[in-house]
Amino acid sequence: MERNRKKEVLDWIVNFVEKPNPILNNLPLCPYARTARLDGKLLIIENESQLFEKFLIEQIEKFKLSNLDIIVAIDHNIDSIGIDYLTELVHSLNMRLVPEDVYLLMSHPDDETIEDDDVFKDNEEIGIPPQDYVMIFIQNYSLLTNASDALHKRGYYENMSSELYDSLVNKRRSYSYGYAQRKPSQR
Repeated sequence: MERNRKKEVLDWIVNFVEKPNPILNNLPLCPYARTARLDGKLLIIENESQLFEKFLIEQIEKFKLSNLDIIVAIDHNIDSIGIDYLTELVHSLNMRLVPEDVYLLMSHPDDETIEDDDVFKDNEEIGIPPQDYVMIFIQNYSLLTNASDALHKRGYYENMSSELYDSLVNKRRSYSYGYAQRKPSQR
């Protein structure tokens, strides 16, 4: 039986990402995911056989031409996509893409940023379940930043460690210097 990673990711979105969580002030991991999914503005796509970089660039271009809120690009060939390589690739692409109002977030099985955070490590209902594939979340930079600002006002980030906050919020904002003349936020 063929494994359906797209269904796994969709199940994760519905059963984890969209569910309220007390650690996040009873807000879902992503308060906007459900609307995007129900409005048909979420696309989950898996790389079948292309070189990872080519696949990712194609998905970025598809996103730019679409009215989607998010594309989740999946690649299961993690033997050739190490965490350090992926981190550098996403960083270099974000440097180029943020002025075009596109932002990439990554999830790699070897990334322990969320699992190492004291707030999340004892909470089985938050974070990304064990995975053996890479996910790249392709989103609109300005919408993501505006949504993050709104979440600040609702107490979403209150229980996060400084390290996790820096990796999720300040890192994203650091790309905006040439885009929106914004400085990284302070708590």
